[in-house]
Amino acid sequence: MTMLFLTADNILDTEILMNKQSNLRIVGSWELDLNTSELYWSDETKIIHGVPLTFRPNLEDAINFYKDDHKEKIQMVVNHLIELGENFDVDNCMLLPDGEEIWVRSTGLVVQRNGDEVVKIGGTFENVTDYYNKVNKLERYWGILNESNMLTVSNKSGVIKFVNDSFCNHTGYDRSEVVGKTHRIFNSGYHSQEFFQEMWNTINSGEKWEGEILNKNKDGRLQWIKTVIFPIKDHKGELTELISIRSDITGEKELQKKKIEQERLRVVGEVGGQILHELMSPLTLIKSYTDSLNSLLEKEGNIEASQMTGKLQEASNRVIDIFKDMRSLLKDKDDYNYVNLARVIKRSYFFTHLQMQKQEISFNLDIDQNAGDIWGSQGQLTQVFTNLINNSIHAVESLENKWIRVSVAEKDGIVTASVMDSGKGIDPATSEKVFESLFTTKMESGGTGLGLAISKRLIERMKGKIYIDDAKENTCFCLEFPVVNSDLKAG
Repeated sequence: MTMLFLTADNILDTEILMNKQSNLRIVGSWELDLNTSELYWSDETKIIHGVPLTFRPNLEDAINFYKDDHKEKIQMVVNHLIELGENFDVDNCMLLPDGEEIWVRSTGLVVQRNGDEVVKIGGTFENVTDYYNKVNKLERYWGILNESNMLTVSNKSGVIKFVNDSFCNHTGYDRSEVVGKTHRIFNSGYHSQEFFQEMWNTINSGEKWEGEILNKNKDGRLQWIKTVIFPIKDHKGELTELISIRSDITGEKELQKKKIEQERLRVVGEVGGQILHELMSPLTLIKSYTDSLNSLLEKEGNIEASQMTGKLQEASNRVIDIFKDMRSLLKDKDDYNYVNLARVIKRSYFFTHLQMQKQEISFNLDIDQNAGDIWGSQGQLTQVFTNLINNSIHAVESLENKWIRVSVAEKDGIVTASVMDSGKGIDPATSEKVFESLFTTKMESGGTGLGLAISKRLIERMKGKIYIDDAKENTCFCLEFPVVNSDLKAG
């Protein structure tokens, strides 16, 4: 049989351990007689300090429980209480005999005076370690959240009360520019009124709302934001605030968009390859007969008819060139050379000028004759500019003021071409999708949604880029290409 002998020290250790386990919300008292320097601690205060109930403290002992960087603070408030009668209520960190750190809330007030002289002071002790642990944990959570996400706090009407640093960094706005305003200042125009109405219906019902929003930053850049909005209610269950947690998913959306685009073009390529194969034979036959007819008319001296068939020859040659370019595009094989954009645009004008004349559209060409050559396919570029001009014709044909302006200029080794028309720009919702395969705004007139998507792919393969210039009042497509190095060209 094993005998368990309990000594006084064993009992004391057990008592201290049990007291510490139930020490989380214990409130004790203390009292100091300034005449006798006798310090009284209640049992609860001794438990908080981790000492036996038989412990008899003095003021120096009490001060020494505090960590070094807190001793001066507690000494100062005690002195002010004694000398000036100023009550105190402070939180400090203490070091217990076993090395454990705890946070205590201590209060002090005058208990007894002798005339104007303070002769006795007292107050309370409370272990607030659990509270500080929770605060520290929340601060760590907040730090992680604050660093990795955009946070906003709004009132129930959506008026912004707070934004964090990450929000300012992502949007380009200072706090002073957004606090007091609603989130409408970030509206890109992409989403419908019904979209936001559904969002507010969810929030006002007390449910959190999750979704993806396309916002516009201060500099005009569009940014896809994954958003979670939490409605905050008071004790009566009434909505008081909205807390929004946002993250930038623009990169993910662009990657997703690229994958979809690649799949669409793959399908288009498979179908297009079959179509090109079927059309090339009859087209070659048409060209052959057109050439023969033109030769016959020339021999007969029918100049007018010969000129008309000559136009047909040029058109059929152009279509054959397009088909060849399309086949090389679908096969990811290019036949590039030095290209002068001025000549390309003049060829495109040839294929579109009759339509512009018919629609009474004014055409203006502004070309920098000193602009350098680029590296690409003249046939493919002719196809691109013809497509852009045809799009402009369609966009302005019903307007009262109808014009198209094409320009080419070189600056800092970049050749920039633009096709601008009298249309009043493209809304953000459309501009976001306009280069996607199978997206079209011309369903009534039979648009396929392939022109701009293919143009973008062609241009990017020539190391160029195409974009919509939102800074212009009118609709303006810009293309940029690196100039071919003169040394390389000479070689």
